[in-house]
Amino acid sequence: MAEHLHSMHDAPVVQGFTPRLSGAGAAHSRQLGYGGCVRLSIFMLLANLLMHSTASAQAPRIIKVNPLRDAYYGDLHLHTSYSFDAYLNGTGIDPDQAYRFAKGEVVRYLGEPVQRREPLDFLAVTDHAENIGVLRGLGDPRSAVSESEVARRFRALLAPMTGPDGRRDFTAEIRNPRLAARFLEFWQEYFVGKKGLPDNLQVESTAAWAREIDFANRNYEPGKFTTFIAYEWTAEPYLANLHRNVIFRGNSAPMNSRTTRSMTSSSTHGTR
Repeated sequence: MAEHLHSMHDAPVVQGFTPRLSGAGAAHSRQLGYGGCVRLSIFMLLANLLMHSTASAQAPRIIKVNPLRDAYYGDLHLHTSYSFDAYLNGTGIDPDQAYRFAKGEVVRYLGEPVQRREPLDFLAVTDHAENIGVLRGLGDPRSAVSESEVARRFRALLAPMTGPDGRRDFTAEIRNPRLAARFLEFWQEYFVGKKGLPDNLQVESTAAWAREIDFANRNYEPGKFTTFIAYEWTAEPYLANLHRNVIFRGNSAPMNSRTTRSMTSSSTHGTR
């Protein structure tokens, strides 16, 4: 954060508006009388103030620069429970908690309080753009997601992978080719564009992206902690992954019409 320094001048202290004059000035003051001295004192005071304000306005601003550069530490790729993979692996942290954890605050993770030893200087939460925040609704029995046909099918897929303690073993897909084929079919149908989500669940994804933006702006502390509005965009032609972190400049980001499938990768990268 730039530090602005201005040259300062001592302002006079005038008591009774009577100037201290000697010699010819003193003789001239006797000729002016008390009223003249008052007018002269006011004139001198206004002239001094005008000179001071002009000098201050013209004084060059000195910006503190470290010739060796400053090092800042942060993370530009982080998933929360708004990403399908992080949620399926048991992550319950939302973007707001992720930012607060990065700032050094205590948050609860897997039922335990955790805190960083040193806070970060910046963070970009880059949750997956595809159906962002939707699967998180599976944990809320009152949500539109939890009551949907999509959720019913997905729970049926997860059941063979889920142990009594709630943990999921995704190696079951490797051991069971039929399960892997069903999972791939579901993924292609709802996540990579064959069918897409029904309208009522697309609303859930749109709302989740709006919350992502709000969480980033809420946790931004100028000069202390920088947040970036961002997401991870993925293309999967023939199941080959192409990943890009899209980071937006400033405190807003567009809501693309493909939010519920895959946001566009054409957005420019930048910083606040």
